[in-house]
Order: sequence, then C-alpha cells, then structure tokens
Amino acid sequence: MTNHGRILVSGGGGFVGQHLIKRLMAEGSPVTCILKGREIPEPRPHGFDHVEFVWHDGSTSNMQSIVASARPDTVYHLASLFISEHVAQDIAPLVASNILFGTQLLEALTRAGHQTTSFVNVGTSWEHFRGSAYDPVNLYAATKAAFEDILVYYVNATG
Repeated sequence: MTNHGRILVSGGGGFVGQHLIKRLMAEGSPVTCILKGREIPEPRPHGFDHVEFVWHDGSTSNMQSIVASARPDTVYHLASLFISEHVAQDIAPLVASNILFGTQLLEALTRAGHQTTSFVNVGTSWEHFRGSAYDPVNLYAATKAAFEDILVYYVNATG
C-alpha cells in the first residue's frame, strides 16, 4: 500500500470520485471530500466510513477554511456540472461549478501557507471536438477549458 499523504477531493460524490476515494482509502491515505450542499451519499458507500466530508457554501472564505483545515498534499479536482445542451438558465450554474468553484479552490490553496505538491484536474474530451487542440463542442466543454486557462495562471503566478 502507498500512502499519498493528505488528499482533498472535489466531486467525490460522483461515479469517478467514489471509485478514486475507495482506492485512496485502500492505500491508507486520509481523504477529505468537498461537497456542495449536504449531499453525503446515504447510506455511505462501503469503505467511506473514514472519509471526512466538508461542505462548501459557495464562498471563497469558506473554501479557504476548508483548505486550511485539510492541509492537502494532493488535490483531485473532479467536481463539475455536465450539461450537454444548455439553456439560458444553465449558464450561471455552469460557470459557478466549472469555473468559480475551481478558482476558489486554487485561490485557497495559494493562500493556505501549506505546500500542496500535486493538483490533478479532470477535463473532458469534449474540449477537443474532431481531435482539435481546442474546439469545445458545447458550453460545458468551454467552461472546462476556461478553468484550465485559470489553472495555468495560478501555476505560473504562484509556482
């Protein structure tokens, strides 16, 4: 078993996130999972008894508190809102989930005073329609790509 230090996972309630958390827990890594609202899977999936769930209220200050408490060595950023064909009322939730949330997480990591050694971001193949380097097939894919640009900024600005 390999312990990867303290892990912070966003989007741990989703299909990929649940499988990732199970693997990390099996390897002995302490895991904190950020959730929006109060959506702890009930009953908790087998193996999730020792996962620390924390709730993000949408504010940057709350995200800073979460990160300061978790002191992660590695962050897995899986959280996103997928909508294949958006309508006008989907714009704000897409931007909030796929751009704002991740930016708040990066800002909190920058200000935490703790060195996070790895940040793993999950994008989507829909950013590369027809195999192009950049050709988002929908607004969801465009917001995922926009966050990647913000991630590059934070890496370059903060190391």
